[in-house]
Amino acid sequence: MIRHILKVMRNEWRTNLSLWIELMIVASLLWVVVDQLYITYQIYRQPMGFDVEHTYCLRLGYLEPNSPLYDHTISVEENRAQLLTIRDRIARNPMIEVASTSLHSRPHTWNNRSISLTHDTLSCTALERIVSPEFFRVYRYQSIDGDTEAMVEALRRGEIILSQDYAERFFGKGKAREALGSEIVRGDPSSDNAQRLRVGAISRIVRYDQFINWTEYFATPMTDPMIERYFADRKDLWGLELSMRVKPEEDRDFIRRFRSEMTEQLTLGNYYIADLYSVEENRDASQVDNFNEIKTKGIIVLFLLVNIFLGVVGVFWFRTEARRAEIGLRLSLGDTPRGILGKYYAEGLLLLLLAMLPAMLVFYALGYWEVIPLGFMQLTLGRYASGLVLTYLLMALMIILGVWAPGRRAIRVSPAEALRSE
Repeated sequence: MIRHILKVMRNEWRTNLSLWIELMIVASLLWVVVDQLYITYQIYRQPMGFDVEHTYCLRLGYLEPNSPLYDHTISVEENRAQLLTIRDRIARNPMIEVASTSLHSRPHTWNNRSISLTHDTLSCTALERIVSPEFFRVYRYQSIDGDTEAMVEALRRGEIILSQDYAERFFGKGKAREALGSEIVRGDPSSDNAQRLRVGAISRIVRYDQFINWTEYFATPMTDPMIERYFADRKDLWGLELSMRVKPEEDRDFIRRFRSEMTEQLTLGNYYIADLYSVEENRDASQVDNFNEIKTKGIIVLFLLVNIFLGVVGVFWFRTEARRAEIGLRLSLGDTPRGILGKYYAEGLLLLLLAMLPAMLVFYALGYWEVIPLGFMQLTLGRYASGLVLTYLLMALMIILGVWAPGRRAIRVSPAEALRSE
């Protein structure tokens, strides 16, 4: 059968050549579209590495000197004590499961700190998360062994934590555990001011958000002296995050209830509650633009798919309609309807297979020259193979439909009538 189909294709080589070129171009375009959908799906479905359900973040404000409520008699030492008292009162609230302090570190924040660390002679930059040990309990981070407490204890010992992918940049792929107990240098290694830090735990990969493949980070402990030094003598509290995980049974109308109960207790000296919000709801609000962008891309992709679908189906529909006389002749010579359609299916799919060969080279070249985006995901064998298979299946479906619909009508016509009408 294959030999017969190849003979027919060779006899109609002029028609098949133009169709082969068309299929090659369309397959290349469809492959790019499918690839973008594949990347978006793969990034979105990856685990986040944290849990923001039942979590809230409180930000403090500091009265301006021109405020009638401003107390000019409060010293820096009193500011420090009041700040720590506010933190402790939040943690002791019976509605709160656990509370933490951090600087530009909570999930779904757009305020970040990044810095380079050095091991031996290799320096790599990552996000710095300055957090209290309880931060990992609030957002349920886990070590590569699935243990949150190992990370909590590491920070309490004054050690740092590396994310798995960040550790692998220093020690190699699959060797993140080798970072445990090693020394990492912060600053110029040749300088006397360089900090030498010990790695106490390795964190599972933590994603920045659901649409960005940005994951490398390291965590350093946020101690009481650091809170006092950084915030108590400064009026800018914008970066200070007081995060809390609420007990599930208490997470109903929590913000109103917490403000009603705690506003007076947390208004100390010149400090007051500036904002209190759900981290989960903040995530949804911060990703509205991302979802809108995906919707726009989805509409464009749908438009392209419809046009490709109509084009490919239309070509094979017209091609099959033009063979009505041939179908009638084959039926009169004893071919079965199923056998005739099978030959046309096989011819179209074989032509597609031949068109996919140069399309494979085209897509590889697009990846090699970085015409297609590689920032979110490298052109791995899995990505390449997935795009190839999905593109072929979609094109094959279009070809089969383009042959089946007119072919099904043609085989129902009697051979004599088909030949007479031709």
